[in-house]
Amino acid sequence: MRIAHVISSLKRGGAEAVLASLVNHHTFNTDEHHIIYFHDGHLVEQLRKKNIYLYHVPYSLLFPFYFMYTLSRINPDIIHTLLWFSTVCSALSGFLFRIPVVGIIHNNIEQNSAYKNYIDWFTLRLLTQYGAVSESVADGVCTYHQWLDRSRIAILHNGIDLPSITTQPLRTDYNLPHNTIVIATVGRFEDVKRYPCLLIALRSFVQKITLFTCFLLAPARKNKHCENM
Repeated sequence: MRIAHVISSLKRGGAEAVLASLVNHHTFNTDEHHIIYFHDGHLVEQLRKKNIYLYHVPYSLLFPFYFMYTLSRINPDIIHTLLWFSTVCSALSGFLFRIPVVGIIHNNIEQNSAYKNYIDWFTLRLLTQYGAVSESVADGVCTYHQWLDRSRIAILHNGIDLPSITTQPLRTDYNLPHNTIVIATVGRFEDVKRYPCLLIALRSFVQKITLFTCFLLAPARKNKHCENM
């Protein structure tokens, strides 16, 4: 199957990391992957080394024409799209070219501005299949867009392959007992991720659980949000 993955950016972020992991997963080894992206990022070279077909379509006055031209050249069997603007472009193009589109919703609906929700009212109707990274994200979409049947949304649980994750290296590196509770979170240290809220919630938790350790691993670069926490 020839798949066109459309994403707004290949910079550092959760959706970007999920896409990079997806196209390298052994389940899809027999598929032909093409990635259309709008913003350059550090994942470009990593994906190029994996022999993934990459197409950079930067923003310009002729952006809609370049995007549709690139998509027509690929002529995919299906379009897989992540992040808001790429979903809008993919939904419209998929409708024009009669290509099925799978759209993945990553953020809570209340994080969108009013104009984004108005646009979604139209473009989400053009998707063939819906996916969401959590039950709460799916519930939020259906609350705002009541025309969308909740049963049509597949839950992907943040795109993480949970069976492949183990805390053993962390326990070994920090000499943690086997019965110590380890909580891991997925997300950059940015305001929108609400890490202070997590820390406040953990206060009541640690009063009841003694064998508990909290790790917040920040990037090496200066991060103002981490300092404020």
